[in-house]
Amino acid sequence: MGTKYNGGWTKTVTVWYFVKPWSDKLPSVKHTVYRRPTVSPLTHIEQAASNGLATKTLHFEKGVTYVGQVNEKNQKHGYGKLVSPGKMEYSGQFCNDEIHGFGKMKHANGTKYEGEYKHNLMDGRGILTYSNHQEYRGEFKQGLRHGKGVYWNSDGTARHGGTYKNDEYMCCCGLC
Repeated sequence: MGTKYNGGWTKTVTVWYFVKPWSDKLPSVKHTVYRRPTVSPLTHIEQAASNGLATKTLHFEKGVTYVGQVNEKNQKHGYGKLVSPGKMEYSGQFCNDEIHGFGKMKHANGTKYEGEYKHNLMDGRGILTYSNHQEYRGEFKQGLRHGKGVYWNSDGTARHGGTYKNDEYMCCCGLC
């Protein structure tokens, strides 16, 4: 059934746990699964590798998990899913441990956002849906409604559209 190693670690020295083969469903492919403890706030890492491609599961304090691509520093990088139980769930792009690129976030209170992010903040074009099913479709800057956009009622009718600045509605139709 392969090799399994269990052991401990001290300070920043990590010990890897190996199990081979990972699955009998794909006998022609060599698989490796390993888990290693790490320094807080990251509690441990699980990785499955197949033909050189890796998907990692990072476990953080308070049950927070990330499943997806990472860079050589084990930072969230590429596509992945981040879940903070009872708080939020995000699926999308990451860059050097930050939410960066296109993604979808759902908060426990029912608020959702689908669109562009920069440095963990809504930034670019997106759709912000509130728990009352009203939504803002438009531009964001540093986490705030900023630029052109339309605010929609829950019945699908437009409430108002125009220019927003620092999360405040400024004017309609370029008459600012």
